[in-house]
Amino acid sequence: MNAAIFDLDQTLVDYGSLEPLRRRRRWAEVYRNVGQCRVFDGIKELLTELRAGGVKIAVVTSGPRTYAQKVLAHGELEVDVLVAYHDTREHKPASAPINAALSRLDANPEQSVSVGDDAIDILASRRASPPWRPCGLQRIRQA
Repeated sequence: MNAAIFDLDQTLVDYGSLEPLRRRRRWAEVYRNVGQCRVFDGIKELLTELRAGGVKIAVVTSGPRTYAQKVLAHGELEVDVLVAYHDTREHKPASAPINAALSRLDANPEQSVSVGDDAIDILASRRASPPWRPCGLQRIRQA
């Protein structure tokens, strides 16, 4: 594997309490409250291990770049490439954001993996430069 492309929200970080603000596109309030985002357990270690193995890391998000940069900085998550909403004309589930990440990483899709929590993440990956290996995540809810 030479590259890993991750969705941001609900894949790398839990943005739960910000969801109502995001849905209403109240970005100024979202930016002020980005400290409420929490990196999921094990993510920092996973990214560190991937990097140590020579794997390039990208984040592809449907959120604005400013939001994604603030969340990544807050979570102390270092990535090689960030593709945000305004970086492509077409958005997930179209393949354009995934293809942009692959291009910017100079990555071979046959040796890359995509990880996301939503059907649009999987669809975008399946539509991008085949053959492709998208991975879906399922959350286990704690009682």
